[in-house]
Amino acid sequence: IDCYALHCHSPSEQTPRSYRRNAVRGESITALNCRSLRSLDVQKLRFWPPVSLIVRHSMNTKDWIKFFDLCNQVLGEGDYSLYHSKNWCSWTTFKRVTSDGLYWARGLPKAGEYGEHGVNDGGNWGQPFPYKSIAHLIIPRRFEFCDMYQGQFIHKQTEQEIDRLSALLHEHGIEHVISEWALELRLISGRA
Repeated sequence: IDCYALHCHSPSEQTPRSYRRNAVRGESITALNCRSLRSLDVQKLRFWPPVSLIVRHSMNTKDWIKFFDLCNQVLGEGDYSLYHSKNWCSWTTFKRVTSDGLYWARGLPKAGEYGEHGVNDGGNWGQPFPYKSIAHLIIPRRFEFCDMYQGQFIHKQTEQEIDRLSALLHEHGIEHVISEWALELRLISGRA
């Protein structure tokens, strides 16, 4: 766990001044940086309005690189185009979660499109994503392309071997969630 955000249902002037100074305020959110949370006085927190806690779980660089290596090994190479891609995923960032809640969808980054600091600029994901910014990544069990391609109507369905990928992720100690629908990296969790 490396970072937290406190979501307040109605921001209060009773919020301790030092916390307000370090906070980022929006209409319905108060986010504290890690320093603020480490020094958080639980006695002062009790005066806050109802709060939900979002917790960022961390994966280190080695875990991310191993994750993408295993995805490419098991699922095949991703592509920017759904038609050409052998794998597919959707992902969002912590910033996106607190702004509009939307996800991107593309093939997973190919070898060479990710490195020590994150997913590189360009490539399948089209822009850089530092590993620490990724909040949630979903690899569906199957995906389909259903559209016109080069003057023909094409329907293509692709099964992704997420059970095999899950077994390898377990071997390498990479936390994930698997269901009948998808394999997920949930780097964000919450509690009411």
